[in-house]
Amino acid sequence: MFNIRYIPLIRVVVDHQYYSAGQSPDLVFVPTADCQQLLTNLKLRFLPEPTGFSIAMRITEAMDATTFRPYVQPSQPLRLRFYVGINNPNFFTFSQLQGPPKGDQIYYLSNRFDKSIAGAPPQLLLSGHENGDNHVSVNDQVRIVAATFKYQLSTPGAQVSIRERFENQATILWPRPDSPQGEGNTIECNLEGLPNGRYQLREDNGTTVELYKDSAFSPTGGMGLLELLGESPTTNFGFLTPQGDGSFLANQRTYHIRFLARAAFWRYFIIAQSEAVSLNNFSIANSFSSVPVPASMEAKYGTGNIALWQSQAAIALSDNPSTTVDYQYDPPGPTNASGQLPSPSLANTGPRRDNSGNLLVDGAGAPIFYSEEYVIL
Repeated sequence: MFNIRYIPLIRVVVDHQYYSAGQSPDLVFVPTADCQQLLTNLKLRFLPEPTGFSIAMRITEAMDATTFRPYVQPSQPLRLRFYVGINNPNFFTFSQLQGPPKGDQIYYLSNRFDKSIAGAPPQLLLSGHENGDNHVSVNDQVRIVAATFKYQLSTPGAQVSIRERFENQATILWPRPDSPQGEGNTIECNLEGLPNGRYQLREDNGTTVELYKDSAFSPTGGMGLLELLGESPTTNFGFLTPQGDGSFLANQRTYHIRFLARAAFWRYFIIAQSEAVSLNNFSIANSFSSVPVPASMEAKYGTGNIALWQSQAAIALSDNPSTTVDYQYDPPGPTNASGQLPSPSLANTGPRRDNSGNLLVDGAGAPIFYSEEYVIL
């Protein structure tokens, strides 16, 4: 009987502050066509998991727990690429992101960079940029392009060059003698014959645009691309080290894709169902304040028939909120009521507009989110 053996190489885990369990089941990973061919050729086993995936390599001999001879010898450094999709329509509501990537923008994540969170051992983070935040953000977005694509110059007459983003930044790959830049403020760039991967477009005025070439990428349900390098430029992030004698050291890595939970102001619209009800007899504690009712809501229910209570600070969204909302209702007569209001639902969460129709934004220009519930008295 054959004894087929595999050795674990990597595991990718999606962390999200929204979930009380700490991990998210919302991302779907699909190997790109070239990656799937590589997985097949090298006898690599791709195993989807509820909150990520893992990869193992078939081996012929194990020298010890982490050193082995592969069933198929890699002929070049390992580079694995995966499309990243989303299977939860509320993902961008409860995630601290600017929203689904628009147009030809995608999120790019990789183990190229030295990003980690302190711990024992440190959490190795997948990121799309060198510096700054330690979670997925707009800083990880790049423009996805096909082999040929159009580009609008930021200033008329600017000269453009495209280079590899990481490995060989000094070499200009485009324009070429057989494919010049051309005239006009909208030019057609040509990356035909170049492998899929990261590139950078530079204008001679200092403008730069981060690119990822992949003609097969489909934006439907897609969030972006994940790229894993067996021999990462960041030593502690590589997962496969050749030993020079045909054997390899498996640096069994667990990589984390980290998302933060969005914070939203909680709102409770208190509606009087009859003229006998006075909204002045209702109040909410727990750092909530009575605030003016939007004109559209007051027009719908009538002046004096609706009140609005709002949290004084934005509250991080969660699948298991710990915030309690205590109310007190003291109508005329001997009957008083008190208790806790339910947490607002995701279905009633999103950005809102002011009475003039303008989107409500914070000091940085980002939309402010609100979670709302209705209480009928």
